[in-house]
Amino acid sequence: MNQLEKTLATNLGNELTNVSSNLLEVGVDSLLEGGVLKDIPIIGSVVGLFKSGISIKERFYVKKLLKFLVEFKNIDEEARAKFVSEELSNDSKREKFGETILNLIDKTDDISKFKLYARTFELHFLDRCSYDEAIRICLMIERAFYRDLNFILDFSDGCASDQLTAGELYKVGFLSFGGMDGGDLGEEDSGGVIYKKNKYGKILMEIINH
Repeated sequence: MNQLEKTLATNLGNELTNVSSNLLEVGVDSLLEGGVLKDIPIIGSVVGLFKSGISIKERFYVKKLLKFLVEFKNIDEEARAKFVSEELSNDSKREKFGETILNLIDKTDDISKFKLYARTFELHFLDRCSYDEAIRICLMIERAFYRDLNFILDFSDGCASDQLTAGELYKVGFLSFGGMDGGDLGEEDSGGVIYKKNKYGKILMEIINH
């Protein structure tokens, strides 16, 4: 997959503006049969790897890759170009970045997360979080159940009413442990773990509220 990783990273800045959101509406099957996707360098590289036809799993991968590119197309163009020229300035950085992105795409269980990845990187492009923080947050989002992520908008520091969801956000790193609340004697379901929103939780709020 090295060649694919290099192709993705090298062409990322250009391809983000070339992929139309209308492509997803047409359908991957129709696009593959019509040969349209092969005209997009990154997608063409993916299709070229599938020497014996495109399986259902591979078609889904292409769809996820397209969705990823469509979401990134809306990122501030000037900031994106600066990122590509300054932070992906050598082969090693480009290959590492491409590998990280491909792993995210492959492992992501809900394509709705791609919009959150795009917004995370946009914050980095605008110098509001570091590159390492952007990568870390994307990996945290990938490990979380998508619907749990929106809980951050209703969460306030303290003993959350929804201890299960708060606990899941704690596991992936968006909340920090703040102690225990013994609750009120005789009052069922009172008390529990105290959680606090950390810097990653605050960034997640900004991403979702974008």
